[in-house]
Amino acid sequence: MRRSWLVPLIVGILSVAAGLAVLATRWTVAQLAVFAAFIFIFRGVTTAINAVEGRAPHWLGVLAGVAGVLAGVWLLAWPGPSLLVLGVFIGAWLTVSGVFNAVGAISARREIRHWGLVLAIGIIEVLLGMWAMRRPAFSLGLAITVLGFWAIITGALYIAAALELRSLVNGVVDLTAPYGADRNGHASRGGSPVFLLERLHREGLLADTEMALLLAAVADVPAR
Repeated sequence: MRRSWLVPLIVGILSVAAGLAVLATRWTVAQLAVFAAFIFIFRGVTTAINAVEGRAPHWLGVLAGVAGVLAGVWLLAWPGPSLLVLGVFIGAWLTVSGVFNAVGAISARREIRHWGLVLAIGIIEVLLGMWAMRRPAFSLGLAITVLGFWAIITGALYIAAALELRSLVNGVVDLTAPYGADRNGHASRGGSPVFLLERLHREGLLADTEMALLLAAVADVPAR
């Protein structure tokens, strides 16, 4: 749990960097297709990892991640795709990513402080993806703009989520300090509730959100 915020932070920073690179470079269709393929593969892998780590919603996140990886591999294997094909790929991935963000925001609305923002971005992604797939006059400039701004916006969202998760983790650790857990995660009493909860979490018997709730509950129990 103490390291869980690093994954979305790294994803967000690299995504923003990729979006800026897309907007700042003069691409040919083939070059943009290769770069977009690597973005799809990277975001697909990290989406699946986040789904497994966060456990909400597990199956949809893994499915979205696998779809992103397959789209990237398919795009790499396509020799010199046309702008229409590239537009379909970009639009399809935006739609999948938007559905994942929207469903994830609704299902975790009690755990995410700014879930409405995540939902709004998911809806925008879906609309933008459907519009890109249905637009017959898809141009190279439009592909660069859509892909670049999507990477920047979603990357900023990942960074914000990582910082919020880090703040939550630090707050829980501070609350449980009297029970033997410090910021380094060391328990001073081997039989303390915090030590037992951490053991269950390491063994995969507690999800991150369950761990946070139980630690907060332990902090309310008077010390014996």
